[in-house]
Order: sequence, then structure tokens, then C-alpha cells
Amino acid sequence: MHAFTLLMAACLFVLGLILVRLTAMEVLRRRAVSRNGVAVEGECVDRTWSQPGRPHYVLIYTTLEGRTFRAAFSSTALPPGFTGESTATIIYDPADPGTSMTALALHKAIWRSPGDVYAALGGAALCCIAAWMAMESM
Repeated sequence: MHAFTLLMAACLFVLGLILVRLTAMEVLRRRAVSRNGVAVEGECVDRTWSQPGRPHYVLIYTTLEGRTFRAAFSSTALPPGFTGESTATIIYDPADPGTSMTALALHKAIWRSPGDVYAALGGAALCCIAAWMAMESM
């Protein structure tokens, strides 16, 4: 029984670390785009539905070097009232032009991005539970 508990604790700990790492990667991506970003206009070319009632818009943007990229953004990352005929300001990292964010999403506080907050809190909670399980089984 102790071996199973330790194995479960190890699995939870690894899952927690993965969630925390993904959140950290998102924070670093936001920082790179914020520090080095170049603002361009993105034009909506398509709309997809990933969740009921939540559209994602596909925008194309052209870098200052003339390269064209496509990126999908949720409706929460775009200005209120955004439609398929609208444009939005996109900020991309010149070192990695495929890494981009909308200006609205970039200027939102990190705690206003529920996915990142939930991932960080969930990862930390899983790590704590794993440590508790490991201590209890010893």
C-alpha cells in the first residue's frame, strides 16, 4: 500500500510541476512580447467555434520584414464588439514572429487570465498534496 501511495504522490507531483511550468512559460512569453514586441494590425480571415458560445477568430498579420502569419485568438483576447470584419492590434516578438498576442490580452493583468491562474494554483496544490501523501505513507 505504501508503494502505491508513493507512486500516486510522485504522479501528482509531476503533474503539478508540469502545470506550474506551463504557466511559467506563458509568463515568459508575455514578457518577451511585452519587452520586444512590434505592433501591427491583424485582419480577421476566419472564425471557429471551440466551445459553445465562444468563438475563436483567426487573424493574419504581416511583420515589418514582410512575412505573413496566422494566429487564432479567443473572443476574450479581442476588443469588445469584435466581428469577422474587424481588425485588431497584434503585438509579435521580432525574435520569434510566430509568437504574438493581441494588445488587449497583453495588457491584461496575469490574474485576469483565468487559465494561467488555475494552472498555477492547481499545480501548486497538486505538489502540496503529493508531498502530504508521501509524508503520510512513510
